Amino acid sequence: MKRDLDLIREILLAAESNRPGEDLNHNSVDLGESIDVVAAHVELLVDAGYVDAHVSKDHAYGYRKWFVYRLTMQGHDYLDSVRDPEIYRETKSRLKKVGGTASLEVVKQLAGVAIKQTLGLD
Repeated sequence: MKRDLDLIREILLAAESNRPGEDLNHNSVDLGESIDVVAAHVELLVDAGYVDAHVSKDHAYGYRKWFVYRLTMQGHDYLDSVRDPEIYRETKSRLKKVGGTASLEVVKQLAGVAIKQTLGLD
């Protein structure tokens, strides 16, 4: 599976929109992908320290469920850097120069550069 930066952003946006005490899960939102693809991306977000979540996996049938309980501070910071659609488009445009993808930290840094340019701080 190839990591999908757009899906990662959508998962984070959806998780942020939940009220405290509510979790984002496979039944509460349609992210336009199969449960397996979304669950695998939720696992990547857990690995990166961006969300607290649980993913249930059945080795015979694949992923069965996923729940995102909350964004971590790192998750909020990343989301703040890619939240604005225009900043995110600019960031993705810059990424095309290196094959269209990079680590989440590089994506965050590129978005930060675009934000600074937009604010006239560069």
